[in-house]
Amino acid sequence: MRKEMTGDDRYGYIYNYLLKHGTAKPEVIAPLLGVSEVTIRRDFAILATRKLLKRVHGGATLLLQKYQQTPIWWRIKQDVKKKRALAAHAVGLIKKGDSIFVDSGSTCYFLSEQLPRELGIKVITHSLESINIMKDIPGITIYCPGGELIDEMGAFFGILTENSLKSLFVDKAFIGCSGFTPQIGFLEGDMRDLKLKSIMNSQARNSYILTTSDKFNISPLHCSIPINEVKEIITDDGVAPELVRLLEEKEIKVMRVPT
Repeated sequence: MRKEMTGDDRYGYIYNYLLKHGTAKPEVIAPLLGVSEVTIRRDFAILATRKLLKRVHGGATLLLQKYQQTPIWWRIKQDVKKKRALAAHAVGLIKKGDSIFVDSGSTCYFLSEQLPRELGIKVITHSLESINIMKDIPGITIYCPGGELIDEMGAFFGILTENSLKSLFVDKAFIGCSGFTPQIGFLEGDMRDLKLKSIMNSQARNSYILTTSDKFNISPLHCSIPINEVKEIITDDGVAPELVRLLEEKEIKVMRVPT
């Protein structure tokens, strides 16, 4: 184990350990990370306040149910290099004067980070995290549809958000996902995401699913965009060639970005 791990490094290790084992104990984790049991108990307490685990007698267990969305602060720290590469490719598709939807996922967060200032684009997003980035970029006009702010997702949701988006039409939409199956389409574990993604997809002249290839191995419960409504996908080069062929047979363009 590497030396001088930061708090975030330890949180990541603990969370991944819980994903694999289901439970964790300070006396097991501490020697693996080279820190004291007191430090691990403190880490457990911090992760519990962030709703990533539940403290139990003798240790901790996962708080999240299968397919439940992890908090946005967690997701934007995972696969950063890969997500930035996908975002950079997506930015290259944006033209001068475009109006765009930007979803609230972690890869779309990195898209917001890289938006060009010289194109005079208009951005509609329900992501508070993206708004906080874009507000400091000159030359971008930001529209927020409002709604109920869900803190752990860093975005606005609800009927107000949905109705606002329904009244808007854009040139391009960049949409994230939680999973995918070729039989059904793109999927979500959180029902609050379903309608917004469907609306963004239908209200854009061109829409792009922006997702890392690991999502193609995950099958959450709810369909957000059926396979027959998928237009184009931006993913990394880790996607299986046979899946790419299957998608292309359905006339879905797959852009594989070297990462």
